[in-house]
Amino acid sequence: KDIMERHQVRPEFFGVDETGTQRLGDVLEREWGPGLMRVFFGRKAPDAQVSLDNANKASDYYRDTVTYLWFLARSFGSYYQIRGLPEEARLQFCRRRITKRNPLQMESKQEMRKRLRRSPDQADACAICLAVARERCGFMPGATKVDPAGAGLSGFSVELQREYDIDSRSDGYLVPAL
Repeated sequence: KDIMERHQVRPEFFGVDETGTQRLGDVLEREWGPGLMRVFFGRKAPDAQVSLDNANKASDYYRDTVTYLWFLARSFGSYYQIRGLPEEARLQFCRRRITKRNPLQMESKQEMRKRLRRSPDQADACAICLAVARERCGFMPGATKVDPAGAGLSGFSVELQREYDIDSRSDGYLVPAL
C-alpha cells in the first residue's frame, strides 16, 4: 500500500491474483480502498476484442483467463508495446505449453510446476499488469498510433502518451528495441 501510494497508483490500477483460496484483494481493499482488479485465472476468457487487427472476441479463441492473458502478453510484445520484462518472466512465457486447441488452453500452473519444478509466478504477475493496462486503461495490442484530433486510440492525450511512451516508440529507451 505504501509503495503504491508513494508512486500515486490508485487501487483501480492495481491487479491481484484471486485464483484459488487466497483473498489478498480483500485485505488490500480494507487497507487501501476499493476498486482493485481481481483476476481469476481459471475463469472463462473475457469477451474483449483480441487486438486492433482482430475484432473477434477473446472468449472465442481462449478457453480461460490465464490463456487469454498469456496470449495478450504475446500480442502486446509482437507490436513492440512491452519493454523491460524480467528475464525470468520472459523464460516462463516461453515455456508454458498449449494443451488444447479450438479454443486454446495452456497447461495448468500445477502441470507446469511439476514439469519444470518451478512456478510461473513472474509471468503471471506481468500478465496481470497487462490485464490492468488492457481493461482499466484501454490499451489494445496494435493500437500504437495517435489520433490527429489529440487523443490516442486508448483515450489518453498525446501529451500523456509521449510523457509515458504509451505509443511504444523505441527512441525513448536506453536500450534498442528487440
